[in-house]
Amino acid sequence: MKKELRAYLQELGLSNKEIDIYIAVLGYGKISATHLSKLTNIHRTTIYSSIQNLINMGFIIEELGGSKRYFLPNSPESLSNIYKVEQESLQKKKTTVNAVIQAAKDLLNDAIYSPPKIRFIPEEQVEKFLYEQTPVWIESIVKTNRAWWGFQDHIFAELFEPWIDWFWEQAPERLGLKLLSNKSDIEESIRDKPFPRRQIRYWDGDDFTATVWVIGEYIVTLSLQEHPYHIVQTYDPVLAENFANVFKRLWSTNQ
Repeated sequence: MKKELRAYLQELGLSNKEIDIYIAVLGYGKISATHLSKLTNIHRTTIYSSIQNLINMGFIIEELGGSKRYFLPNSPESLSNIYKVEQESLQKKKTTVNAVIQAAKDLLNDAIYSPPKIRFIPEEQVEKFLYEQTPVWIESIVKTNRAWWGFQDHIFAELFEPWIDWFWEQAPERLGLKLLSNKSDIEESIRDKPFPRRQIRYWDGDDFTATVWVIGEYIVTLSLQEHPYHIVQTYDPVLAENFANVFKRLWSTNQ
């Protein structure tokens, strides 16, 4: 039973010292700091900080009024307040974060915001980046009034088909995508989905082994053939416009 209790207390974030103290208090019901120090082999000069932490968390309580300080276990039922306090703390943090977001937006409205020129996104962050960056890309496409151009390795669709579905469920109607890609089973499957503005034209040549997107003012390259794969995003409005013109010509001649 003690092993199970120790494991549960570790999950709650208690240190080994705090666990030893709490189990000792549970075993004795009422105990002094001196006795706790002897039972746990924790020096008296350091044991009080651990005791105070346990009091603050609600695991033990201090008996006041006598000439000697004693510590008692709090009732097991009262421990339910621990997660309630955590919930309140989390809600407070959420409210604070939302306030920070709004304040940051207000400041950005008064300043000239310049996106980072180049960003490197490693494999473990690629999927998260796709979802987080989508609103930025959509805003840039709407601003430039251009399509989403480029060429795409079919591996992308195999790895991130759920993101493709999600993207087209909420993409604005004015947004169109025109990509050259490899003929593949995954692309044939996606063609059956109700995404009429997602236009994929198969490339009559060697298969693409990487992906390049031109998204408004951004150029995004994806290397997904081997681990660790990655994304490199470049913010360059002039270069993006030139690339868009190249892909537009390629698209019109690749009939």
